[in-house]
Amino acid sequence: MEDIRAFFESYRARWEATRDGKVIAKFYHAPSLTLRGDGSFECFQTTDDVARFFHATADTYHRQGLNRIAFKDFSASPLGARSAFATMTWQAFKADGSLAREWRQSYNLVRFGDAWEIVLSTFYVGA
Repeated sequence: MEDIRAFFESYRARWEATRDGKVIAKFYHAPSLTLRGDGSFECFQTTDDVARFFHATADTYHRQGLNRIAFKDFSASPLGARSAFATMTWQAFKADGSLAREWRQSYNLVRFGDAWEIVLSTFYVGA
C-alpha cells in the first residue's frame, strides 16, 4: 500500500503549495462525499463542486495562518483489486512551527485507470 501513502504525500504537498481548489480537486472523484468534523455532510456532484469547496477551505486555512501540514499514524488496507481504505492523523502548523490543529480522518479510495481518487472522506466526528 505504498502507492496509497505516495498518493497522500502528493495530496499533502498540493495543500501546502496552493490554495487553488482545482488542483486539490484532482484527488477526488465526482461524485464524492465528505463527512465533516461537525457531523455535516458535503456531497460533491461535479469536479467544479469539489474545486469550489476546497478553494474556500484552503483560503480559510491560509487566513488562519496555517502554512504546513503533515500526517502521522498512517494505515491503509486494500478493499478488493481497485479500492482501498486509508486512515491518518492530520496536523496543521502555523508559520512559527506550532501545532494549530490535529484531527483524525479516513478515506475510501477507488482506482480508476492508474490513479487513485477519493470517493468518501470521513472526519472523526466529535474527536
